[in-house]
Amino acid sequence: MDDIVVRLRELVDTRLEDAARMQAQAISILDETDRIIATTSTNSHTTKKFYHNSLKRTRIYNKIIPEKSVSIQIFFLQFFLSMVGFTVGVGNTIKFPSLAYQHGGGIYLIPYFACLFFFGLPMVFLHLCIGQYSGLSANGAFSKIMPAASGIGWALIIFALPVCTYYNIIVAWSIYYFWFSFRGFFTGGLPWSQCHPEWPKSTPCCLLDGPSDCFLQPHAISSPEAYFHLGPIQEHLALALAIAWILVFFGVFKGIGSMGWAVTITATLPYLLLGILLLRGFSLPGAKKGLLLLFKPKFEKLWSLPVPAAEQVFYSLGIDAGPLISMASFSRYRNNIYRDAVAVVLINTFTSILAGMVIFSFIGFLAQSQNLQINDILQHDSLYIAFTVYPGITSFMDLMGPVWAALFFAMLTLSALDAEFAWYLIEMIVSSIMKQIGTINQQFETRFVAGICIICLLCGLPLTTRGGIFIFHAIENLNANWNAFTLTLLQLFVICYLYGVDNFIKDIGEMLRKPTTLIEQLKSKNLSEKQAKLWQKIKFFFGPTGGYVRWTWSLTSPCILLFLLIASILSYERVTLENRPLPIYYELIAWITMIGPLITVPIVTLHTIYSTWKKKLPLKTLIDTSKWRNKKSADNLSKVQYVENDDPYYWVCPLFFLLFDFF
Repeated sequence: MDDIVVRLRELVDTRLEDAARMQAQAISILDETDRIIATTSTNSHTTKKFYHNSLKRTRIYNKIIPEKSVSIQIFFLQFFLSMVGFTVGVGNTIKFPSLAYQHGGGIYLIPYFACLFFFGLPMVFLHLCIGQYSGLSANGAFSKIMPAASGIGWALIIFALPVCTYYNIIVAWSIYYFWFSFRGFFTGGLPWSQCHPEWPKSTPCCLLDGPSDCFLQPHAISSPEAYFHLGPIQEHLALALAIAWILVFFGVFKGIGSMGWAVTITATLPYLLLGILLLRGFSLPGAKKGLLLLFKPKFEKLWSLPVPAAEQVFYSLGIDAGPLISMASFSRYRNNIYRDAVAVVLINTFTSILAGMVIFSFIGFLAQSQNLQINDILQHDSLYIAFTVYPGITSFMDLMGPVWAALFFAMLTLSALDAEFAWYLIEMIVSSIMKQIGTINQQFETRFVAGICIICLLCGLPLTTRGGIFIFHAIENLNANWNAFTLTLLQLFVICYLYGVDNFIKDIGEMLRKPTTLIEQLKSKNLSEKQAKLWQKIKFFFGPTGGYVRWTWSLTSPCILLFLLIASILSYERVTLENRPLPIYYELIAWITMIGPLITVPIVTLHTIYSTWKKKLPLKTLIDTSKWRNKKSADNLSKVQYVENDDPYYWVCPLFFLLFDFF
C-alpha cells in the first residue's frame, strides 16, 4: 500500500490516467480492509477462510484495474453488467409479454409496478447488501449472521443445482433454432416455412397447427409419442446442449475475470439485437394492432392481477434464490449498492417492455397476414412462444426471414447465457464451494469448473430425449414455487426479526457511509429552508437507510411473500401441458427438486446443533450474531466521516454516477 501511495504521488502531476487507475486500486484495497475490520470474527477458522476470500478479491482488483487503459471503472462496470445479465433473461424476453397480454394488457403494469416498488426493489437491495457487507456467498453469509441460519444458505445451493441444469436446455433450444435460421440464409429458406412429407402423418399436423409446430415435434423439442416414456436421446439436441455447456465453461472458467469479458458481450449485445428487431417490427403491416393489444388496458381484470404480477417480479429479478448475494460479494465494500439496485430494477423493467413491443409487433403482423385473432396465435404456454409462434412469423418474411430469425434466436441465446453464468459460477455452485474451501488456486478452480460442467451436461441429457420437454415443463412449473417463497420468507425472518432490521440498517449505513446533505447546500439550489428540510426528509426516507427500506423489509415484503405462499398452496393443480395433465412420474421428478432445498434447512440446522453440543458450547451460540459484525471496530469506522468527491477518478462506481444522484 505504501508503494502505491509513493507511486501515486509521482504520477499525479504527469500521467493523470495512470494515477487514477492506481488510486482505484488503492481504494479497492482500503475497502477490503474496512470489510475485514468491520466483519471479521475472532474465530480462527472463519477468519482464515475470510482472509483467503479477501485476498482473492484484492488480487482480482490488482490484476484487472491496472491492465485497463480505456477506463478505470471497467471492472466495476463488468460487475454491474453481471447483475443486469442475471436479472434480464427468458422471463423478460418471453414470459413477460405473454403474461401482460393474458392478464389485461396495459392494466397489468399497475400491479406490476406496485410489486416492484413494495417488494422487488427492496428484496434486490437486501440480497446485494448481504453479499457486499459480508464479502461471502449465501452459504457463508447466512452462517455468519447466525449459525442456526446456515441451512438457508446451503438450501439455496441445492436450489441452484436443478435450475442451472434445466435452464441450459433453453440455451440449447435457442442454439438449435439459431443454427437452422443461419443455415436458411444460405439455403434459401427456413425449414419450418413449409410442410415436409416425413413429418407426422398420424394427424393433419400442418393443417391444424402450422409448419412451425410440426417442425417442433420431430426435430427440436418434443414428440407426442413420448408422452408416456422418455424415448431415445435426440442427437441434435444433445449436441446443442454440449455446445451450450462449452459456452458456459469458457465464460466462467477463469472465475470472475473471464466472466467479465463474457458479460460485456452477452449483457449488451441483446439490447442491440432487440433494437434492430423493434425497428423491423414497427415497419411491418399490422404492428400497430399487436402493440394496441399488448398495452390496451382491460380494467375488468385488475383485481385478479396481484398474484401473477408479484410472481413475475419475484422470478424475473432473481430474488427466488441467491445469485445476487454472491455477485455482490465481489463488489467494493463502499460501493453504492443502492444505486446499483435501482438501476438493475429499472433496466429489468425496461427490457421487459421492450421485448413485449418486439414480440407483439411481429405477432400483429402474423395476425394480419393470416387473418387470425391474437388469441388463436397465443395458444401455447408463454415459455414456448419463441419456439412456436416466432418461427412461424419469420417464415412470412420471404428472403429476409432467416436473418430476422437468426437475430432473434441469437438475442435469446445471449440473454439466457447471462443468467446461466450467474446461476452456475457467481451463484451457489462453484463460487460458494470455492469460498467454502478457501483456496485461491486457479488451476484447481478451472478443473473444478470443468468437472461441474460435465456433471451438469450428463444430468441434462434426459431433457434432450423425445419426452424431455415434459420433465422440463414439470420442473419449470414446480421448482420455483412455494419452496422459493418459503426460503425467501426464512431469509427475511432471520435478517429482520432475529438479527434485527435496525441492526442491519445500521450495518448498511456504516458500509455505505453516505455523506450528509447539508441544508446550506440545498439552499444554493434556490430552495427555501422549509423546502430544503422537506427535500432532505424525502431523500432520507427513500434512501438506503430510510423508512422505505425499513418498512418494506419488515412489513410489505413478508406480507406479499406470505400471500404468494398461501395462494400457491391453495391453487395447486396437476401440471398440464396444452390442457393435458402430465404423467405423475414426470411431476414426481419436479417434486424431488422442489422439496430437496427445504429438507436441507432442518438437516443442516440439526447438524449445527449436534456440532455445538459435541463442542460443549452453550446453545445460545446457535443464534449468536457477533461473527457478522465486529461492533467495536465497526463503530470506530463509522465515526470516521468523509464526503466523497464528485470527481469520477475518486468515486469508482459501476455506472449511473450522475443519473442517480438522488441516491
